[in-house]
Amino acid sequence: MDTRTLNQAEGASPQSVAPIQISPQELADRLDHIKRNMPQTYELIVKKAETEGNAVFRAVRLGCMGEANRFWAMEAGHFAGTPFEMKTVQDEIAWGMVNFGTTWAVVFDLDLDKLPPVRKEAGNDGGRGGGDGSH
Repeated sequence: MDTRTLNQAEGASPQSVAPIQISPQELADRLDHIKRNMPQTYELIVKKAETEGNAVFRAVRLGCMGEANRFWAMEAGHFAGTPFEMKTVQDEIAWGMVNFGTTWAVVFDLDLDKLPPVRKEAGNDGGRGGGDGSH
């Protein structure tokens, strides 16, 4: 199987304990899942990238590759990315969903501009906060 390891030199956060291994096809499938099943999330990703650049796509790719605190989204029962490990973020998302009855939420890395580049291997799709429950 063709896999690649994302280590700190390639952009993994210090929070990542184990190397993240994912095939280019698996990443492409995860990104395609967002396009096909999460239209509001995908639209937000594209709009956010228009204003904040390719760092948005890097955050989505890293989150979809399993790195925490980069990108996580929920829409209509579909999930993408990796949950944030910061309790305050989790609490805020839960509070907003309960109190405002949101049907979707998107959370992006707060430091998009500091993200290192990720090699293009399986498309260039993905996103950062906005919508009705984003950060």
